[in-house]
Amino acid sequence: MAPEPFNLEITPVDQYPQIISELRETFNSGLTRDLAYRKQQLRRAWEFLDENVDAIAKALYQDLRKPMQEVLGTEIAPCKEELLYFIN
Repeated sequence: MAPEPFNLEITPVDQYPQIISELRETFNSGLTRDLAYRKQQLRRAWEFLDENVDAIAKALYQDLRKPMQEVLGTEIAPCKEELLYFIN
């Protein structure tokens, strides 16, 4: 059975300058230099993958007709493996 379609919320173009400004401010503050901060961000990426497996699978099914098992084996697992490598 094919996953049901979902709606993707797209960031409006007029918000780009503010988002970019906030990201530059964070980078320029030096916060991203700290190893503990970077590892925390990697752990958050891991959590994001865990929490959004279904949405990622739906998107890949809609775009590429990839079934869930293929998504897990070729998309999610390799990402998690890389994250784990860099966290440790």
